[in-house]
Amino acid sequence: MFRRKKLTVSYLSTVKVLQEAQQHLPDVIIMDLSTTDTILDLAVILSQHPRLQDTPIVGLTSDLSEEARQAGESAGVDIMLSKPLNFELLDKVLLELAGK
Repeated sequence: MFRRKKLTVSYLSTVKVLQEAQQHLPDVIIMDLSTTDTILDLAVILSQHPRLQDTPIVGLTSDLSEEARQAGESAGVDIMLSKPLNFELLDKVLLELAGK
């Protein structure tokens, strides 16, 4: 699935993600929204950062309730995908975000 595309994937801890994203402007940010209680705070910071505000954020979550969806949307998450992750759907989302 991803082999035919030239993708660079980085896994970063919450502490390093803002620093790394500022140094290397990503095409998309994929976040596991269940990793910490403050992960949505990080989404807010990323979505409002001058260099990153146009970078789409894809949130991965096992909670697709209306309340969780609204919280993600308010934090700047553009697309929410359910866990366990459907990689075919992720592939489709990444292609759409790339405009292809």
